[in-house]
Amino acid sequence: MKRIEEQFGILFSAEQSPYFQAQEERRMVILHQELKECAGFMQRIITFLFEEDSRIDLTFLKSYMPYGFKKPRFFEKQALHQSFVIRNWKEEYLDRQETEAVLHYATVKSVSSVEVFQYVKGIIIGKQPSLIAFYNDHYMLDVNSDEVVIIAKNKEDIHALRKFLQKG
Repeated sequence: MKRIEEQFGILFSAEQSPYFQAQEERRMVILHQELKECAGFMQRIITFLFEEDSRIDLTFLKSYMPYGFKKPRFFEKQALHQSFVIRNWKEEYLDRQETEAVLHYATVKSVSSVEVFQYVKGIIIGKQPSLIAFYNDHYMLDVNSDEVVIIAKNKEDIHALRKFLQKG
């Protein structure tokens, strides 16, 4: 999670979504409907965002445990092990006094763009999303039940993405 904050100025554990934490000129949204209409569109976007030589990490909210509860409530909806080979991970617990809960996040390092695509494709066709973000040094991709959010490190990177998408 530290890498997300350092690279993008986004506090992934904040109540406000990453989209609203980023300046308008560094973000864009693509609706799932647009991605369903062209099967290869999402594959091309992921290939552009996560070039072969970049290290892709993912961070997700694994569970939370409200104060006074003995067992956590798990957030992971789609079994991540079905999309990713999890080999290098770190877990982090955050005590959120304002929400009276302990949040449990996990970060998996060095996933492949193929794994990212498999996960995103599953969400687009209707599987339940987790609170998850994929990122490298230039882009962060967040996918939820109806849209894909892309946040760039700077406005030049988002401009390069928009230019790539205009070429089609």
